[in-house]
Amino acid sequence: KPPYEIGQWILKSFDEGHGMLSGGNKITYSLAHLEAGLRSGDRRMPEEINRLVTDAICDYLWTPSPDADENLIKEGHPSERILRVGNIMMDSYELLSSKIIKENAPDKYSLKEKEYGVVTLHRPSNVDTEESLKELVQSLNTISQKLHLIFAVHPRTRNSLDKFNLYNKLNDNNNITLIAPISYVPFMSLVRSAKAVITDAGGIQEETTYLDIPCLTLRKILNALSQLLKVQINWSQPKIYQST
Repeated sequence: KPPYEIGQWILKSFDEGHGMLSGGNKITYSLAHLEAGLRSGDRRMPEEINRLVTDAICDYLWTPSPDADENLIKEGHPSERILRVGNIMMDSYELLSSKIIKENAPDKYSLKEKEYGVVTLHRPSNVDTEESLKELVQSLNTISQKLHLIFAVHPRTRNSLDKFNLYNKLNDNNNITLIAPISYVPFMSLVRSAKAVITDAGGIQEETTYLDIPCLTLRKILNALSQLLKVQINWSQPKIYQST
């Protein structure tokens, strides 16, 4: 137990910006990074730079898994700063599991358990160019012939769909339900009852691994070895279709 009182810590979670931590470092607060040590190996991703910088300036590195420990040790971080605390996303799910079950979100969208797939897409490499997004729209329309899809459309993705005149290609498909982003409890209620998930989001890959739900991952590099237990694919429509 570190010798610091409440109010003398700044706790940083996940891989978003690190500006507040820099300020905390200068005014001698103790800094801790929750989910430290996760790496994709792709420095073109802003999140990867955030992870590296955050781990470099934090006093304590709280990791979710053995591979995260190994990454930090390879980078030269002292072992006494590293503490494996487990995956807080799974803790969050378990803490809220009764509310998630009670939510029964599939019923609100007239969906039956294990008869639909959940879709999320937001990464620039997938949604910022017409070529990549058009291919994904075609893939989703093809998949929907076999499995009804509910697609929580991220604002970035919605903007691109509108920009490239692709939104109606999904909206006009009766086998695809488009919804605005929803909060954690109703979203996880959808995920836990889904037959499969199609996503490019890191967190959802971990949650589906925990829930033993097939996850089709639309990105080239994953952040955690545990996610390799699920399917990882790259943009190719035939591959996506066959994976379903």
